[in-house]
Amino acid sequence: MDGISVYLSGNWSRSAWSTQDDYSGSLGVSIPFTLGGIRHYSSNTVGYSRYSGTSFNTSTSATLSDRLNYSVTAGTDGKNNSSAGASASYAFDRIQTGMAVSQSRDTTTLSGNLSGSAITTAQTGLLLTKESSDTVAVLRIKDTPGVTFNGSLPTNSSGNTVVYLTGYNPTTISINPENVPDGAELLNTSWEVVPTERAIIYREFGFQNVQRYILRVRDAQGNMLTGGSAVTEQGLDAGFITRNGVLLMNLLAAPQKITISQSNGTQCSFAAAGLKADVRSVQETRCE
Repeated sequence: MDGISVYLSGNWSRSAWSTQDDYSGSLGVSIPFTLGGIRHYSSNTVGYSRYSGTSFNTSTSATLSDRLNYSVTAGTDGKNNSSAGASASYAFDRIQTGMAVSQSRDTTTLSGNLSGSAITTAQTGLLLTKESSDTVAVLRIKDTPGVTFNGSLPTNSSGNTVVYLTGYNPTTISINPENVPDGAELLNTSWEVVPTERAIIYREFGFQNVQRYILRVRDAQGNMLTGGSAVTEQGLDAGFITRNGVLLMNLLAAPQKITISQSNGTQCSFAAAGLKADVRSVQETRCE
């Protein structure tokens, strides 16, 4: 109900070694709230059992980032048994770590854990990853670090990362375009997979490095050109000039010379060696 969850549970059991039946029940509510722009969840439960009487438990948890989450708990029951605890886990690129501490009466317990996997494919060699699922996809965008897929950790310096899958469940593995460098033009953005149980699937996302230029082209007198097609010195199509004189060029290699052909049959050219690629601002140039 608008993000709020209410749940009710009950249990009854009869044992051959006991003359009395055992029963328990609980009522709980989970309420989300936002703190510092991060979604947190607060859960509160009241329960009753024949052995412990009435009990109260509360907890708060949140996923602070793709790598870090935490949880804190506290509780008490009708026999004055109180407890409190806290846990946190952090995902490094190659290993998942966790730590927890709990206090109950006179006992303090501290625990920790490490988990992860070593995966080998012919294309990537040995990978150490935090994912410990037995069904995974090894994903690669060559030599491009910091790219994520389906909520995975960012790719390493070689462009590799791992995402967990569910066996026999159709899954679309999609790249997050916000992490892709501006100069990269993706050849594919997603893969459809149906993994078998305990499969290791390898998929590569191809791209081309593109030189991007935003130019405002003027003629020899300083007037903006209002149309015309542009080609490089190799005869490759470089784009069209819009009505406001802007020419957008996406090229695989830096050009040396651009020639403009207008509808009235006139031509002009300008040297492109001094232009800067992947600059977001408009660069002025004259076509003579």
